[in-house]
Amino acid sequence: MAAPLAGHLAGMRAARDDGDAWAFTAADRSFHAEVVRAAGNTLLSGLYDGLRDRQQRMGVSLVRGSRERMDATVQQHAELLAALGGDDREHWLELVREHVRDAGRRLRSAR
Repeated sequence: MAAPLAGHLAGMRAARDDGDAWAFTAADRSFHAEVVRAAGNTLLSGLYDGLRDRQQRMGVSLVRGSRERMDATVQQHAELLAALGGDDREHWLELVREHVRDAGRRLRSAR
């Protein structure tokens, strides 16, 4: 799973550097979809995929024009990828929980 995630993270960095909110959000979503698929639950993967368009629109609205938000998102994903290569499952899970909490805070503040 690490190699595809690294590719999606590289896509996020390139899109951030280009200031392309749509490409950034697409790469971010692909990163998350890879993690969901790795769980091996086809029902959950299908549900996640069904939210793609909505996630794309919400994500773009959050990062458009905000290099700071893109930087923070890239940093969180880089930490997740690094933790995945380690042997500390609890650290990985705590990073995931914090990433989800942070995303929730950002979404609520965007209303």
